[in-house]
Amino acid sequence: MGEGFRAALQRQAATLCQALADAAEAGDVWMVAVYSVDMEELQRLGRAHDVELPVHVQPAAVRQR
Repeated sequence: MGEGFRAALQRQAATLCQALADAAEAGDVWMVAVYSVDMEELQRLGRAHDVELPVHVQPAAVRQR
């Protein structure tokens, strides 16, 4: 894949990481779940095209609720 594709996946991953952090901080369990699924799909796509993306870890603040 081209660098544009790689950069787009990495930008999307950064956006999702921020959205996950914001949702966790707000205590929005539903949005954390939605963004987590989105991140899993993005990571699957990245693995399929050898694009390294950050590994998603569910925020502790939401896990405890």
